[in-house]
Amino acid sequence: MDELPESWTYPLIQPKLIEKYLQIERQYYSQIQLAAKQAIEYIKNIIKPGMNLLEIRKLCEEKLLELGADSFWYWNVGAFVFAGDETCVSVSGKQYVT
Repeated sequence: MDELPESWTYPLIQPKLIEKYLQIERQYYSQIQLAAKQAIEYIKNIIKPGMNLLEIRKLCEEKLLELGADSFWYWNVGAFVFAGDETCVSVSGKQYVT
């Protein structure tokens, strides 16, 4: 077959499918960002002097799960929590220890 049939619409459908996929991805991204912001607002009201970083991380991750997260993609770390001299540290999730 040297020519495409007249009813061939793949070139027309493909951009529409790509746009629909991107629209869905943007919605998921927005939902995830909203959950992250809500978790930050939540923990701001919960943190008290004397809490340890593991407890704070656990509370943050539990809140994210409550808000709809089903996993944490970056080395299974849902919340990076730093304090004191470590607040300026940049650590890969692979090496991160709370």
